[in-house]
Amino acid sequence: MNKSLIQTAFQKILKEGGESNYFTLDFADSYYLQAASSKGANEVFCEAVSNEYLPAAKKLSESQLLKLVELGWKKPSEGNVNFSTELTVNDKKDLEKIVDFVAQTLSEVYGANEIKKEHFQYFLG
Repeated sequence: MNKSLIQTAFQKILKEGGESNYFTLDFADSYYLQAASSKGANEVFCEAVSNEYLPAAKKLSESQLLKLVELGWKKPSEGNVNFSTELTVNDKKDLEKIVDFVAQTLSEVYGANEIKKEHFQYFLG
């Protein structure tokens, strides 16, 4: 797993753009993870795709759904149909923890062992 790409994505939405920054990481055919923040902020809101948006052949199993919760993702709710979490980034150590958290989610839940630069889409505004 190329963690440097994940780190770069978070750094972009925290240090560039404006008040409505986000990135989407589309991987493994139908799966995605997204994060939103603002330049200079120390909070990041993240979402991981739930079964609500997945085709039948890609639906997450019970063990995958349980793993998301075990890792620290909040279950989907009426207000947010994806799994979500809010993370704090005060320093480099926090950023490294977030990168590890995302990498673990990608590999252990969604089975993504490789991500590439072209899997990321950015909006910095």
